[in-house]
Amino acid sequence: MREGINGGQLQLLTDEQVTAIHDAALQILEQIGLKVESDRALELLAEAGAEIDREDDIAKIPPYLVMDAIETAPRSIRLSARDPENDLMMRPEQSFMSSCQGPPYVYDYESGEERTPTREDVRDSIRLQNELPNIDMTWGMFTLPDEPMLGFIDVYELFANNTKHNCIVSHYGGDLTGKLVEMVEIVAEEEDQITNKNLVTMYNEPVSPLYLRRETTESLLEWTGAGLPLISSPMPDMGATGPMTIAGTAAQGLAESLGGIVIGELNNPGTPMLMGSLPVPMDMRLGSHCYFHSERMFYQSFTGQWARKYGVPVFGTGGISDSFGADFQLGAETAISLYGSVLAGQNLIHDLAVIGSGFRNSLEVLTALDEMVGMIKRVVDGVEVTDETLALDTIEDVGHGGTFLSEAHTRQFGKTELFMPDMLKKREKQDWSHNVALDDAQEKVARLLDEAEPMALPEDVDRQLQETMDEAKHLGKELAVL
Repeated sequence: MREGINGGQLQLLTDEQVTAIHDAALQILEQIGLKVESDRALELLAEAGAEIDREDDIAKIPPYLVMDAIETAPRSIRLSARDPENDLMMRPEQSFMSSCQGPPYVYDYESGEERTPTREDVRDSIRLQNELPNIDMTWGMFTLPDEPMLGFIDVYELFANNTKHNCIVSHYGGDLTGKLVEMVEIVAEEEDQITNKNLVTMYNEPVSPLYLRRETTESLLEWTGAGLPLISSPMPDMGATGPMTIAGTAAQGLAESLGGIVIGELNNPGTPMLMGSLPVPMDMRLGSHCYFHSERMFYQSFTGQWARKYGVPVFGTGGISDSFGADFQLGAETAISLYGSVLAGQNLIHDLAVIGSGFRNSLEVLTALDEMVGMIKRVVDGVEVTDETLALDTIEDVGHGGTFLSEAHTRQFGKTELFMPDMLKKREKQDWSHNVALDDAQEKVARLLDEAEPMALPEDVDRQLQETMDEAKHLGKELAVL
């Protein structure tokens, strides 16, 4: 089983502030409510005691329903993989790393320009993540423009080219999501070594402010109905789809996330679910949102503190930048946001290598960040202070003005005390050049993709997946004309 990172050392909000945001979120749900475009979800909420306005599809959810849902949601979730050694236990005490699915452009490092991705880019991104040692779970990193089967392509390529846990985005309503569930169950049932059927986690995003669209809610119900792990996490824009204050947007985002948790747990009690909120501020000078900003560390902190307050794992973001290419901004923002996500104690940390304000993804940046995660792991592991590491005997042996270079103690700890990077490392002046770390990352990407040998799907499983995709394509055409 994969080991997570023990984060959570940074808490920027006091317990009183976290409680105030929690109380405000409960007030939003009870007094303002959520717009829920699903008769089935509204019926579940009504039967449980929520106040429902059928004319406007508004559900006002009392605090006891929220707290019951939090109590029902599992504290730890075993997320499985085709290779059980890549299973992981998602819980509030540990952080796990991943990329994301969403950006519509590939950052072509060699040219410095962006281009439209292809299915081969999706496949390469999955094969690369399967090879990177510090990436714990895998997404298809790119959106394919004008491809209605994208969700099914993602699931198929993930199973065919990856032995880690898989993550996808909710693309469809209930009927087509049901076909995605079928694909997961085919693999889970046919491959005996798989621990459980939690092979794929779905990201499901409420629309800010306070709106659960029909397709989003139907997808949530279908996925949780199958007992599969789901992330309920909005992305409010401060000043646009959320208040222009950190506290106000935090309260609204928490309310939106909890709304999805309540519906999921009412639909299938005990379903594994992750909380989250990924606020971004509107830059009023440009009229667009900032993917990275200095205040993001507040968001990372309060969501990490939610995990510890509620005992439910949370979704987070790190390793991101608004930069469109290789420059100082790229390095600074990816490093700050990645360290911040771990130190804040977020659990499923995604978006590594998303740059260009969320519009670009980069295999080279992901590869460099994989090494940075290794650095972070070393930092949070802490310092061992023992008689052996204090080295008093060695200090006495070396004496005044001597050297430790030839000491057995130096040989013993020389390879373990410090993390020794390959790309993000010290170089002599003659070996240095601009962007040399990303140049090395580009070479590593090419080598890993060339050497990758994904574990092939059994022929009967592959056939069944292809057949289910064909059925979904036909069903999608039928739904399009309704």
